[in-house]
Amino acid sequence: MANKYWVEGSGTWDSSSTTHWASTSGGASGETAPTSSDNVFFDLHSNDCYNLDISFTGTTKVTIANGTSGSISIYGSLDMSGGTDQINWTFSGITSFKTTTSCNINMNGIAFASNGYVYLQGTGTYTLTSNFEMANFRKIELKSGTLNCGTYNFKAGGLKLDSGTKIYLGSGTHTCLLEKFGFTVLDINSEATIYPSTGTIKIFVGGSGNSTLALGGHTYNNIWIYGENTSGIKITGNNTFNNFKDTGSEAHVIQFPTGNTIIKSLTVNGSSGKLITLQNTDGTTHATLLKSGVGIIDNCDYINANYLTGSPDDVWYLGVNSTDSVGGSLTNMFLTDAPEINIEQSFFNII
Repeated sequence: MANKYWVEGSGTWDSSSTTHWASTSGGASGETAPTSSDNVFFDLHSNDCYNLDISFTGTTKVTIANGTSGSISIYGSLDMSGGTDQINWTFSGITSFKTTTSCNINMNGIAFASNGYVYLQGTGTYTLTSNFEMANFRKIELKSGTLNCGTYNFKAGGLKLDSGTKIYLGSGTHTCLLEKFGFTVLDINSEATIYPSTGTIKIFVGGSGNSTLALGGHTYNNIWIYGENTSGIKITGNNTFNNFKDTGSEAHVIQFPTGNTIIKSLTVNGSSGKLITLQNTDGTTHATLLKSGVGIIDNCDYINANYLTGSPDDVWYLGVNSTDSVGGSLTNMFLTDAPEINIEQSFFNII
């Protein structure tokens, strides 16, 4: 078994060419092409690599090594079918997907390195054929084109969608890790397009301080905030949620923007000593939470609610253990449990 290092930048890997193979990192080319018995390395001395498709299937062991100044540009699909047993991806430069037609991304349990960047910047469609993970707090950045998640999940430090891009969230559960305060976890341009389907975006609060969900005024299926640290989360854009949820693991502070936020279902439950604060972003004017669909909001408790207006005026029940710490800052919001309905009496009243 020998170690073979790719050098001299872009080229074609075949069984006979010696142009791009060296015996040491950054060494002279001229080594024979690697076989299934060799270890293969792409590192900072490989220089920029431009590829149509990259496929690692059935190899013995391939290492894509660290190099913060390099880049890999993929103009086709990425297939990591070999999995962690055969692929060691520690490259922490920029990986750019640049298809102009369509391609598949199959990570098969491989996570992009913690300091690496991934840009989807071709005009084509990128389809996930496995779960997609960015280690630590790096974002997935969709600069152009379309990302189709299908039934698969992504996990990253955040998601950034530029103007004109599209994302199909599918049926997956997508996790964004809030590890740094002052971070824009979701940075969604108002001119992007989101197809929410039944997908869920979970915001894990792992750091302290204030961070932003710049949601761009779009419609989302489920937004779920959870995590063990106390943080302020500022939401921008007048957005629509099928369900907005906070599991109440810590006393998060969630700030809604001035104007209308449309919510079909609100599930926010803190606990004694760990009230979840719902309030307007500026702390003086009111944010309006507008209930869509039939029914009432009654799956909430242990909330500190400030400067909020509920609409319609008789559906917002925040729970008997909730409070308005400012005092008198709520309109059409009730700090009680929902009233019980006497079905028998209602029946006779109808008759």
